[in-house]
Amino acid sequence: MGFVWTLLSVVLLLPAGAGQSCGEKDFSILYDSRSYFTVSSLNNTCMCPGGFSGPGNLLTNLAQQPEVSTLIQNVSTANARMSLLQADLAVARANITSTSGSAQSCPPGQFVSGITAAGSITCSASNCTASAASPTGSATLPTGSLTMFSTAISWSASWSGSGISTTLSIPGIVPGIALLADVFITTNGPTYNNMSNFVFGSDCLGNVRNWVTRGNNPRTDFSPSFARQCAVCDYTGGLDAYTSYFGVWCSSQTIPQRPDGRFDMSIVGPSPALSGYVYFVVRGQYVTPAPYVGMNLRLLTTPMVVTTQFTGALNTAITLPAVPTFGTTPATWLIDVFATVSISDHQIFTIGNGCQNFPGRNYVNRGEDPAAIFGSMTRQCTPLYYAGELDNFTPYFGQWWSSQVVSTRSDGKVDIMNVGNSGGAGYVLFLLKGYYTPVSFPTATSAFATTPPLALSLLPSPIGFTFANPLTTTRTYYPPDLGATNAAAVLVDVFATTYSGTISDANVWDFGSNCLSFPQNWVNSRGQNPFATNVFGTITRTCVPLVYPGETDAFTPYHGLWYGSQIIPLRSDYGLDFTPGGNSGSNVYLTLVIRGVLAPAAPLPMPPVPSPVQPTNFGQLGLSLLSTPLSYEFSFSGPGSATVVSVPGVNPNAAALLVEVFVTADSADRQDIVLGNGCQDYPQVWTNKNEPPASTFGSLNRHCAVCTYYGQQDGFSSNHGQWCGSQVVTLRPDLGIEFTSVGNSGSSGWVYLVVRGSYLNITAGSDAVPGLVLLSSPQILTASYTANTNAIISVPGIAFGPVSVIVADVFITEATIPAGGNQINFVLGRGCQNFPQNRVNVRGTRPSNDFGAVGLQCAVLNYPGGLDGYTPYYGVWYTSQVIPLRSDGNIDFSPPGWSIRTGYPYFIVRGYVP
Repeated sequence: MGFVWTLLSVVLLLPAGAGQSCGEKDFSILYDSRSYFTVSSLNNTCMCPGGFSGPGNLLTNLAQQPEVSTLIQNVSTANARMSLLQADLAVARANITSTSGSAQSCPPGQFVSGITAAGSITCSASNCTASAASPTGSATLPTGSLTMFSTAISWSASWSGSGISTTLSIPGIVPGIALLADVFITTNGPTYNNMSNFVFGSDCLGNVRNWVTRGNNPRTDFSPSFARQCAVCDYTGGLDAYTSYFGVWCSSQTIPQRPDGRFDMSIVGPSPALSGYVYFVVRGQYVTPAPYVGMNLRLLTTPMVVTTQFTGALNTAITLPAVPTFGTTPATWLIDVFATVSISDHQIFTIGNGCQNFPGRNYVNRGEDPAAIFGSMTRQCTPLYYAGELDNFTPYFGQWWSSQVVSTRSDGKVDIMNVGNSGGAGYVLFLLKGYYTPVSFPTATSAFATTPPLALSLLPSPIGFTFANPLTTTRTYYPPDLGATNAAAVLVDVFATTYSGTISDANVWDFGSNCLSFPQNWVNSRGQNPFATNVFGTITRTCVPLVYPGETDAFTPYHGLWYGSQIIPLRSDYGLDFTPGGNSGSNVYLTLVIRGVLAPAAPLPMPPVPSPVQPTNFGQLGLSLLSTPLSYEFSFSGPGSATVVSVPGVNPNAAALLVEVFVTADSADRQDIVLGNGCQDYPQVWTNKNEPPASTFGSLNRHCAVCTYYGQQDGFSSNHGQWCGSQVVTLRPDLGIEFTSVGNSGSSGWVYLVVRGSYLNITAGSDAVPGLVLLSSPQILTASYTANTNAIISVPGIAFGPVSVIVADVFITEATIPAGGNQINFVLGRGCQNFPQNRVNVRGTRPSNDFGAVGLQCAVLNYPGGLDGYTPYYGVWYTSQVIPLRSDGNIDFSPPGWSIRTGYPYFIVRGYVP
């Protein structure tokens, strides 16, 4: 077939490979859409000292190499832009002629580092390590920070016919840099369907060949323009002799967007499937970084391992190490996942936030429409496809799914369920590679050593290169022109194909920054414990494992295999280690398409300091919400119950805390719960009816929050406990909170604190946070509720980020108050639907015995009723409530209660925190 080339220059670099003599050359072709290609050696650690000897110059020697001759022959068949190529070759020939017969070499101690436009070599005094090719910079790159959606967006489409190449628009998706999506593909047709590669991205139209015939080098089979901003999902079939019966998930793909928010989809292959379905679950988006919007990746210096064993159905939660996430709702991890199952048992390992008891199926039978079969796909769950049963293939040595972006629950655990398991037993292993931290807290630290926060920059022209010679041993490569001189990792699509006679050779290839002589990271038989004797070695290195099936797997790809959207760490000298683990003698051809780099994020400007200025002893304070609120409870008994309590985990730089306070007492004992700094000897804070406060109050010029617990002559008292929401509780210098119960007449009870955030000094370096912005004209919001149903309250007119809150006065009135209607504790905020019980069943008892997991970013509003002794007739105001917003800028609203009731909430939004 004729190749379409766009060539402006031919650049020739001649470093020698590690462990090779200077006469040995292992050339590679670099294609890219910037209208040139480069012939370079990429599998070496140093340049060749002393140049080349013998007749002729450097270019003459190069032109005599068989691979270069083949390259010239291939180029001579090009049917486009040939005039440019001929001009380049004429210049090259002229340069060769002008220097013919004069051997070139570098002075002693220097190294060949390149060739000039005139055809002469250039030399460098650098040693071998420094002589490795370094990134040279690039044009301005679109840089993005990851924002995870609170509710994933799902969308499906079908296709029919050949030559599918179109542009898609998913409802609800706005313009951005790239999408984080899980893609499900199923095709119609016979058992062995046609092999198809699905490509998605911003420049992916057209039938661009990106597959091989077994045994061929991709450099001869691929189209020259294969290196594009496209994520590739491989759907095996045809001569592969295997195609999925249940459909395939291609998870955690980074799909670049066009400027209008759409993206391209093309289906290519030797004879691509003529009909089927594609289903997208968009879980996040890379957006232009701005203060308090998005997250950047911190790669762990030493990855960590977490494992679990299962027999049959797996439906549990696994605890992951705690990391600082601050303003984000859950922690988000970058994980390589390994699984092995004892039998041929197709299943979808579904991991993330809200993935236990996953509804319905997330796979299909061949020919079914996933939109008609799938359950709720709006959860933050990553699906991992494990082949088996009617697929007619199942991994024998285990399966790795690398570079998976996984959301966790608010308590730091990750749900896992093996949907579709038919009784197989086995093991699942998480190799934790890094976590995402909000851009608002670039210097936040944890107990683990990490890189600085890394932002993703997509290359304007992706770099694609194929290693010309088959690979069978450990190597280090130096990808050229990474586009950022301080890149710590690259976003790569990897293509692999193996061939050696009739050998079907299973491999686990490891790429990364410390991967030379990587130990075994596969099992010796299905279902084996990875950490049994002589199985897994020490795998906690910054390496990405990619499984290539073969041998006892009973399947090996005929057309090669793509691994899309891999995040691969780089060495400090920008090298990339490679180890062909498990290779039994087959030749390995590798192609890498570098689509982006991850480099330390540029600092973002802080928003202007709000006014008026707070008291000078505290400075100007801003609010930092916790990703996982802290809970703490303590008891009190009788008058004078003064004490100092300390909540574990409080930010040491906090001046005050944002706290939901719950109080219950064993009798109707009217008292005031006082919390703060300097509050242990707090004076009387109540009056008799119609009595002037100044006549009875003591000295109250202190930073103390007061929560009233009604009783005695009030004529009513909370039977199920009293919440006081959005309290600002100041801290002592030792981070303690002073407590006293003023007016206690002998009752005992409990105080339960939910710490939702910290008030920090706005100018305090790494703890710098935004302050409160008051609206010039407060905004009114209205809503209604029926029974105990959840609701989402829209907040129009103000653009909020995922870590934003509003400050509002809230009014609630009940439209229907049944006789004896029970107390309701309304909750508003982010992640507050289906809120668990947040009241005690018997007054005065320990809250944690009755509470569910109430440590959420929700403001709690106590509406009395039933055994409390009264229900408001005219409604209730709750002032200055701090209410977090969902990532879409709206509010979760839940009225958990024991009776069917209807009513109306009313909001006066007076301000917000950016």
